[in-house]
Amino acid sequence: MSLESLGLLNEKGNETMYGSVVFPLVDAGTNQAVGLYARHTEKQQHLYLSGQAARAFQSGGSKETDEIVLTESVIDALALWSIGIRNVTCAYGVNALTDEILAHLQNPGSDESC
Repeated sequence: MSLESLGLLNEKGNETMYGSVVFPLVDAGTNQAVGLYARHTEKQQHLYLSGQAARAFQSGGSKETDEIVLTESVIDALALWSIGIRNVTCAYGVNALTDEILAHLQNPGSDESC
């Protein structure tokens, strides 16, 4: 498997997330990285490896509380997590809030991730 096939390098061999702060997207159940999220440091640009955001959605503290704080981006969720708010997750952008994620949020007892 090549770095290009993983989406880490473009067709010219340049890093796709160059100039960005990069965060691993970790599945809470397995503690395995399932994708990457990057926020460019100079441009207003959010980057994801293709198809990874929806797979990585987690419902935050849904088993411990009846409330889930939904943020737009990974960085927003991390900011809340850093001040002790643990029942937080993100939609990976305003256009990424899918019917599947909404259904999952309406059924917080579900053990599955989207």
